[in-house]
Amino acid sequence: MKLYDLLQWSIVAGAILVSGLYAIGRVAPNLRARCAAWLQQSQQPRWLKYIGAKVVGGGSGCGDGCSTCGSCTPKSSETTLAIKIMDKQQV
Repeated sequence: MKLYDLLQWSIVAGAILVSGLYAIGRVAPNLRARCAAWLQQSQQPRWLKYIGAKVVGGGSGCGDGCSTCGSCTPKSSETTLAIKIMDKQQV
């Protein structure tokens, strides 16, 4: 196996790993949060804590309007528009 082939397969494997982790995070956000909490424990090395902080993301929580899990309420600063349906005869 040549160096080029090794580099190519490493990039493909990395892309598949990142895609899989992203998909798991979208499907099971609680699992991602538990993994991030485990990575941020005090006995973990500094580089694992850094990865855990990146997994959690910054400032997201219930009520921030991120819509990743579908259970959060929209931000309070957002306004909702009402649509009024009228018959042709009323126009």
